[in-house]
Amino acid sequence: MFSISKLLSTSYRTIMASSAALLLSGIMISSAGAADIATTYNNSCAACHDSGALNAIKKR
Repeated sequence: MFSISKLLSTSYRTIMASSAALLLSGIMISSAGAADIATTYNNSCAACHDSGALNAIKKR
């Protein structure tokens, strides 16, 4: 019985550590992608807004 309890506690700690590592790496990846908002806008949105294509509102 003791070995089952020990196995479950070890498994729980391993799962929690893995979850924490996955969460932290996800946060770092998403913040790195969000940091370059100006470049993303210029590469994807600015062409339509500057030309008025697709009835996009022109920037002033």
